Amino acid sequence: MNDGLMDHARSNRYNITARLQWRQLRPASLPFMDGLSIDISSGSNGGIQIESAIQPVVGTKIEIRLDWPECFKGVPLRLWIKGKVVRLTGRGFAVRFDKQPEFKTAMIRTKNENEDSEIPDRVSDRALSTTA
Repeated sequence: MNDGLMDHARSNRYNITARLQWRQLRPASLPFMDGLSIDISSGSNGGIQIESAIQPVVGTKIEIRLDWPECFKGVPLRLWIKGKVVRLTGRGFAVRFDKQPEFKTAMIRTKNENEDSEIPDRVSDRALSTTA
């Protein structure tokens, strides 16, 4: 079965190992679970392969927040992804993007709060590509 995740003709693959959290969106948003990115592909059939101790059912809609390994002007970035689980692997699962992933500034932990606070700035893919 060709799920399009690793289709070289229509996408670029990036071997990016980064910490991430994922959660099931339906029937109700569940708490985030830890995982590790293995491979990310971009383009019309973009997706991500995730290593995780827990595997959702194929067809499950999930949300992913991936801590990007590089900063933008000294600010940590997080890649937000929504997609659908398209296959299970021996140590995880593969997700096809529902829409183009979005970079946002990462959450920061403050000493006085138990919750994360998000820096309100957003960073676009175009801004990131001009810094490389």
